[in-house]
Amino acid sequence: MDLRGRGVSQMKKTEDIVVVSEGAKPKVMGIFATGREIDSFGHMTLGGIGEYLAVGIEKGTEIETRSITLSYLQRGGAPCAYDRRMGRYFGIAAVGLIVKGDFGRRVSYRNGRITSVPLEEVVGRVNTVDVKTYL
Repeated sequence: MDLRGRGVSQMKKTEDIVVVSEGAKPKVMGIFATGREIDSFGHMTLGGIGEYLAVGIEKGTEIETRSITLSYLQRGGAPCAYDRRMGRYFGIAAVGLIVKGDFGRRVSYRNGRITSVPLEEVVGRVNTVDVKTYL
């Protein structure tokens, strides 16, 4: 049984994923920082908003809520110069789409160049990597 007294077979199973930028902050609070460290650009090291939201969601809904910070885990290790450049290029391309008013697209790397793809082509579809091209 779950904490609210319903059996598992009676529960409606739903999952949600909430993505939050580490620079996000509630209106009534300041920024969330992992410490007082300053990075090489002179900015505070941000972090902690995800855990704050998870605790708030769990308190408000009484549903178990978890928080994870992907950071380097998502990339599989410390970023190299290529990772940093790709992030920059993707960001530039995303801002370019906004400036042009070309919404409903996601930035993509295809056939050796950065482009964009309509969301209808990627939502609900698995896009696998051709391993032969990376051997």
